[in-house]
This record gives sequence, C-alpha cells and structure tokens, in this order.
Amino acid sequence: MKTWLFRTGQVAECDGIILSDLRKTPGSEFRNVLLCALKLLKEIDPYRYRRVQRRIQWIVCTTLSKAGSAEYRHNTKSCEMEFIEPSADYDLEWLIGWYACVLVHEATHGKIKSRGVAYSKKWRLRIEELCVLEEHKFLMHMAITRPGLASRFDAKFVAAKWRWHWDTPQREQILIQLRRSLFPEKGHNKSRQAGSGASTVPDPPKRPGAATL
Repeated sequence: MKTWLFRTGQVAECDGIILSDLRKTPGSEFRNVLLCALKLLKEIDPYRYRRVQRRIQWIVCTTLSKAGSAEYRHNTKSCEMEFIEPSADYDLEWLIGWYACVLVHEATHGKIKSRGVAYSKKWRLRIEELCVLEEHKFLMHMAITRPGLASRFDAKFVAAKWRWHWDTPQREQILIQLRRSLFPEKGHNKSRQAGSGASTVPDPPKRPGAATL
C-alpha cells in the first residue's frame, strides 16, 4: 500500500533506486540534489553505492516528526527524508555531499536490520555508531578525489543527536508527524531550526561569495 503511494510521487529513477516527492513542492531541488548525491557516491565509493542499491529502493521526500531528518524503513526498503529546500545562498555542493553521507548512513541501517539486529534500546547506540563510522569511511574516499569538499564535513558520533528520537514515545512522534503534515511550517529557516534528529541537516556554509543575511 505504501509503495503505491510512493509511486504517485515518482520523479526519477537511478540504477533501480526510485525518487519520490510526496510533498510536490513547486521548483523543488529534491530531485536534482539527490540524483547528484547518488552520482557522487557512485563515482567515489562504488562499494557503498552498491550497498545503497541493495538496501534502498525508494528515496522519499515527505514530512517527518523533525524537520530535515531522514529515517530508514526496512519493510519498504525506503529512506524517507524531509528535504529542506535550499535558499539562494545555500551551498549546493555541500548539500549534495551531505545527502550522499545520509544515504550511506541509512543504507547501513538496512544492512544491519537485514542481519536480524533490531533497533532496540540495547543496540541503538552501537547501531548509530556503526552508521556514522560508515559515513566516515565514505568521507575518506571522498578525501582522495574531492579533498576540498571532504574537509568541510566532520563525521563524529554525537549521541545527543539521536536523544529526542530515543526519548520521545513512538505514538507522540507519529502525532507530531501528522500535525506537521496537516499544518506545514512556513519558511526555510523556521523548518531548519525545528530541532535535531537522526541524520538531521545542520546549518551549511554559505556559497563562496554569498552575502550573509
């Protein structure tokens, strides 16, 4: 049922990975940025790109409980994300690199889940450490061919980033997600500052030469 919904928002396909934009924001950069992120990942780290191919069938732009976050859904092999539309002075190269890291992170969740390891209170800290470690390994590959871009990322594990998701009851998260879907927040900056969560997009650097607002 859910994959049928994903198909209604299909905007692109890349090597069997389907991009679906359920928010259908006019002029959205979701399709362009994620296709570029997949291309970047394929070029500099084929091994982790193949993992993304195996573990992620759908990359879905939707509304989640936290703005800018991304989550892996094992039953649909999907990476659901709340894509934050970049403003005019947003550094797109940085954003593309960031989403490549997100895909590596979420595909690692898929690999771990496929081995029968549940995302439980006992294992969640170790699971997130492993996912961030895979991001770090990807950035090591990036440093070989794109050292300038790689140097602008810092894949360090900080447990506090996941604390809200761990401490907030699932039912409450679902209600928040529903409320945010029905009454979307207005304004890019307001959305970006809505709080941190798994794979949440942080404030990026400005484009070189861009004016500071």
